[in-house]
Formats: sequence, C-alpha cells, structure tokens
Amino acid sequence: MGPHRFFCAIGRNGIGPKRHEGDGITPIGRFLVIDWLRRADVWTVSRLDSHTIKRKDGWCDDPKSLCYNRQVVLPFRARTEALWRDDRVYDLVGLLNFNWRPRILGRGSAIFLHIAHSDYRATAGCVAVSRCDMQKAQWLWQRRLQIDIGGFSVRSRTPKMAEPTRT
Repeated sequence: MGPHRFFCAIGRNGIGPKRHEGDGITPIGRFLVIDWLRRADVWTVSRLDSHTIKRKDGWCDDPKSLCYNRQVVLPFRARTEALWRDDRVYDLVGLLNFNWRPRILGRGSAIFLHIAHSDYRATAGCVAVSRCDMQKAQWLWQRRLQIDIGGFSVRSRTPKMAEPTRT
C-alpha cells in the first residue's frame, strides 16, 4: 500500500524518550494501533471491529492505580481522563501500544492517535491528525497499523511493506 505521511500535532515538549507520566513528550519509536475506539453518535462510518465510546468511559492515568493506562468506567476511584469529549478530538481514537505490555506504572499513559484541534495545538503526548487523515488511517488498518514517530509516517503492516521507512 506504500508509506503515508500525515501532518500532525505532537506533545507540547516534542518527540523523544518518554520519561514519566505528564512530561508532555510524544514517545519516539515504532508503535502499533492495537484497537480503535469511536463515538457512534458522530463517527457513523467505521470499521465493524471498532469499539464504541460511551459517556461513562475513561482512561486511567494515575500511576498509583493498578488500572493505569487502561480503559475504565467513570466515575473511577483514581485519576482519569474522559474519553467522551465535547471538543470532538476523541471521536475516533487509535490505541497505541506504548507502555502496554509490559505496563510500567508512571512511564506514560493514554498515548493515542486521535483527531487534532483545527489549530493543531500541542497535545499532552499523543499524535493528532486531521479528521480526514484519521479516517484514512482507520481504513489503512488491516491487522495492525504501524506508526513511526520521529519523522511521523504511517503504513499498513503487510508482507510487501516489511522494510522500514526512512524518515
């Protein structure tokens, strides 16, 4: 399918080695989109295997919690961020496998591929692309979408495209 590059917003402190929760850094490296979450009320055209975001869905970003870097139901006893957002940036979310397995408490959580604000303002560490590019990325996903951060490129993982992209 070939490499695809998208203009994106990154963490307020740039791209680099992720040090800890809340550092504002987008982690450098190659990651997979391991799942898709979407708001069915606004994102009606979607892959059948995406999961619906409900009003009470959240993401635990509290390093003291055993549910750290995992989806939870709100209200939750530890610090969380809501997945149902009025600003629409989480209408479609690609879950990146950063700090997924093994999960290290405090290393960083909720590193998502999501929709950018119209001014492409910095994120807390996520990668954010336009709504149109997010739709393209979702359809590029066959089994797992691979994202190279640090010269951001996106490509489908197929045997034909096994060689790394130059950035």
